[in-house]
Amino acid sequence: MNYLVETTYDALKYDPKRMEALLDQNKIVVLRAYNLPEDSLSFFNGFSDGIGFIYNIDEDIVTGKPTGKRWIDITYDPARQDRYRSAAYAQPLHTDFSYINIRDNVQFFYCVSQAELGGSTVFIDTLRLVELLDLANAGALKEKLMNLDVIFSKGGRERISKILIKDGDDYRVNWNYYCVSKDNSQEVLDLQEEFHEFLERRVVKSGLLTEVLLNKNDVVFFHDELVLHGRNSYFASHKGQRSLNKGTLILESRREKNIGLINFK
Repeated sequence: MNYLVETTYDALKYDPKRMEALLDQNKIVVLRAYNLPEDSLSFFNGFSDGIGFIYNIDEDIVTGKPTGKRWIDITYDPARQDRYRSAAYAQPLHTDFSYINIRDNVQFFYCVSQAELGGSTVFIDTLRLVELLDLANAGALKEKLMNLDVIFSKGGRERISKILIKDGDDYRVNWNYYCVSKDNSQEVLDLQEEFHEFLERRVVKSGLLTEVLLNKNDVVFFHDELVLHGRNSYFASHKGQRSLNKGTLILESRREKNIGLINFK
């Protein structure tokens, strides 16, 4: 697959099937420049329905348990800086579904409003990540990433997976530092710290991440297992100034992988 492409609603002729085709070929697709008179968020609801199956992703902000709602509200709240959804701080590289048993999901961030400054979503391709591990002579770390089973859990849900998985000419990744279960072996808990340090000290600070800054009504779609993503810190002057809606899609071409994992009715 290609790594990243940017397009506009006009270029797609506002056709969700054209977006679906782009997502079948690209790990990240940035969609910009909505200009119809119809309310943009209402339009996007229908547009995203036409791309693939919507998996209801919302979680209770305190417990992490699923609520059954369509998407997660990521909105700045200066009074609640202890949750990633409302905090202005940077977020480490991760995948969203580390603890959820779904395969090959596409995530999207729809921008309701942007911060005063900062707040780009940052990405790194799994192929580049493996290249950096090799260049850093981190062969022992890479071997553990590819061979150790890791228990990820949150809100009563659990997934057991390798962190790095070879897939043909590419690699898939399953990782969230904060969702590594304490029930793992000490070897895995040591790996948790080692990989986190490698990402934070070597990768994030390398200048090699791709930054995507969304403006109002822009959307970034990405294949969760084929990139790591995070967030730059940002500065907002009032509650709600920065607000994103995060959702999940299963493309028709990936539906078969999820039979038995998702109720598609």
